[in-house]
Amino acid sequence: MNDSLYRGPVKRSVAIAGHQTSISLEPAFWDALTAAAAARGLPLNALVARIDVERIAAAAPPNLASAIRLWLFHHGDDARKRQTSGLSPWRESAEPTEEDKAPVPSSGPRDHPLHERGS
Repeated sequence: MNDSLYRGPVKRSVAIAGHQTSISLEPAFWDALTAAAAARGLPLNALVARIDVERIAAAAPPNLASAIRLWLFHHGDDARKRQTSGLSPWRESAEPTEEDKAPVPSSGPRDHPLHERGS
């Protein structure tokens, strides 16, 4: 088991439009957010501000931490592709690589570590 994956939220202060605000995210989300900002050539605060603008424009805006998690879920794969493919950080999306097109082996429920053996 990867214990570092299950660490609790960490509170950090960021500046949005000149105002300091605190955001609590799990370390994995802070890492993904930092990578997404770097992939776009933006400071972390600038990316958080962009996400905040999109959040506020939503019909029923979630809190900022939830908006960041949702944004990363939706956009995080593009950031990883740009980082590993050498594409410009300003591209809105990355073209799929041969690795992206390769079939992913499926694992059935019996392969899950919590599956009871012998059932």
